[in-house]
Amino acid sequence: MRGQGLREDAMSDVQSYDTVILGAGQAGPTIARALTGRGERVAMVEAARIGGTCLNVGCRPTKALRASARVAQLARSGAVHGVHA
Repeated sequence: MRGQGLREDAMSDVQSYDTVILGAGQAGPTIARALTGRGERVAMVEAARIGGTCLNVGCRPTKALRASARVAQLARSGAVHGVHA
């Protein structure tokens, strides 16, 4: 490992896991809980926020539904502003 930019004692930091879960979206924590419940050592790797995009930002279907509902509401109330649809 020399010459690769690693500390000389880097191997002393290595830990062993039964399972590594990539991504802590909606399924990640549930799977991790089930595996640890069976006695496995589990590592979870997440680049951003636990819960993933869907939980933290909003799923695309939800965004589309909200946008459509907003447009429908604006169309219904347009007459108040002189717009007839």
